[in-house]
Amino acid sequence: MREKSLTIEMNLDGIPSRYILGPLAGLELSHFVAAPPPVYIIDEAVSRLHAPWIEQIQEGCVHTQHLALVLPGGEQVKTLAQLESIYRWLAQHAVSRDRTLVAVGGGAVLDVAGLAAGTWRRGMGLVFFPTTLLAMVDAAIGGKTAINTAGIKNPVGIFYPAAAVLADPCFLATLSRHDWRDGLAELIKTAAIGDPDLFEE
Repeated sequence: MREKSLTIEMNLDGIPSRYILGPLAGLELSHFVAAPPPVYIIDEAVSRLHAPWIEQIQEGCVHTQHLALVLPGGEQVKTLAQLESIYRWLAQHAVSRDRTLVAVGGGAVLDVAGLAAGTWRRGMGLVFFPTTLLAMVDAAIGGKTAINTAGIKNPVGIFYPAAAVLADPCFLATLSRHDWRDGLAELIKTAAIGDPDLFEE
């Protein structure tokens, strides 16, 4: 595993975004959070399996308040009802638009949390911590946010890029074999479509 982080500057429809990949990527969070303390939406499995590291990431942000909402992962989280519950939670804690929402989890949690951030008070700050390989190479990139409704996958959503995508390979240690295959398949597909050199590698 590389010791030094790799940083990729992205520009998505004129909106700057930074992708940081490395074992200490999580400690970069403070660079992307304004003065008010961030709020966190965290995948339940990640919260359970990686609690010490998440706590360290939060402590590195120097804010004393660590307000977090824990959600189940998987496609079942991408519903209008779940989006409404996030809005109610943000309202309950009087979260203003100058705060940053930090989403920690797989692609489904990033999707619904990103949509909430992009629409709450017409858009608040957003940082992604993708914790699956598929999320690191797909869901966290490009600002794609959406939920499922009316029996259709992803019909309601917006493009709302995160200011930063902090991809820490340490989270991948607990992935199932199935989840590894999903991520690798996406990598191979993307390389085959758009980058012959990457595909060859």
